[in-house]
Amino acid sequence: MSSSSAVVIVTGASRGIGLALATILVKDLNARIVINGRTAGALDELAASLNAHRADSCVAVAGDVADRTIAKQLVDTAIQRYGAIDAVVNNAALLEPVKRIADVDPGEWAELMRINIQGPLNLTQLAIPHLRASKGRVVHVSSGAATSPMVGAGAYSVSKAGLNMFSRVLAAEEPEIVSVAVKPGVVDTAMQVTTRGSSAQAVLDPATAARFINLKSSGEILQPEVPARALAVVALRAPSSFSGEFFVWNDERIAALY
Repeated sequence: MSSSSAVVIVTGASRGIGLALATILVKDLNARIVINGRTAGALDELAASLNAHRADSCVAVAGDVADRTIAKQLVDTAIQRYGAIDAVVNNAALLEPVKRIADVDPGEWAELMRINIQGPLNLTQLAIPHLRASKGRVVHVSSGAATSPMVGAGAYSVSKAGLNMFSRVLAAEEPEIVSVAVKPGVVDTAMQVTTRGSSAQAVLDPATAARFINLKSSGEILQPEVPARALAVVALRAPSSFSGEFFVWNDERIAALY
């Protein structure tokens, strides 16, 4: 990967894919980043580590990006500190409630939609004027559940399907911005720990439940750095022809960007 001076906002950066993505953007791609997450301690620790690697490469803004004031703070921080926004990565998301539609609490469903849909809307909308100016990119971290219903995780499935359509509509409405959704595969994150827990295993369909267990036990589950590297190159290099598309992380067209 060659270097870049791009300015990227990454949500959900305190752990998992977001943490790996932030690290790759700074250490491998020379980007400057504004990171967000709800776990302030972990976020600050990551920012300190990245700034020790390269001074003034990272600023942390803790909070819930579904709160519009936090989303605005992210955008304002990027502009005030670095003068531009070249990419936004909508990575923050909830999996729970892992409950079937007949049993789910509507309040839990609404909270997941607030994080998984309202958060990306807030951040993307506020960043649009700056992304138009930079002819930048918005990367939406989606899921296979967006296109294949995940029994027992209806709220998550619906939210990721909605995120895919959000990406497509954004691409249609904003021709100067590249909007791409990416499926990262089954990744060894806290979300996958939840799917392997006894309560989730009792709710998921048996084949899906067994698959998550087997991927972990066999060592075939992806480490966060693997899809994060693909997300990084999409955020910095995706051409306009990608806009509106839904990619799997290992698509050969993404590999060609490395």
